[in-house]
Amino acid sequence: MLDELILTKLTQQEFKGLYQVMRPIWLDTYSFLPTEQVELLLDKYFSLEAINYYLSKGYEYFSVGGNGLLVIVENEDSVYIDKLYIYPENRGQGIASRVFNKLIAERKKALTLNVNRNNSVAISCYLKNGFTVVKEEIIPLGRGLVNCDYVMKKEV
Repeated sequence: MLDELILTKLTQQEFKGLYQVMRPIWLDTYSFLPTEQVELLLDKYFSLEAINYYLSKGYEYFSVGGNGLLVIVENEDSVYIDKLYIYPENRGQGIASRVFNKLIAERKKALTLNVNRNNSVAISCYLKNGFTVVKEEIIPLGRGLVNCDYVMKKEV
């Protein structure tokens, strides 16, 4: 895939169907988490109310050339990748690598992200692309549930 990677901002109409698009991907990706936790997080991130909240905080939602979803927010010293999901049928094609390279080239900032410590596939991808673990976090979600994450960073 040598063509240019195109990131297209999602529309209000696309936001309406995003929960249904992401639900099967999350249930598959996070099969190591309790279903209750996955459902809680899906609502927290992909309900229309949540999306509008994150938009109001400066988050940007992109289609990754029709191959996945990217959600970022630009901070003073980095671009925080809040979500990057490549649809299962498009994985293994170097799309995530192209997203990272494009973000660094366009934004001229380091990239940071959180990843669940049990998500070995994503961690492997990030390490292969030059990210390093900078710290560990335990994030309380309520209902006795927690996210156990690595915070990772890729320098410019």
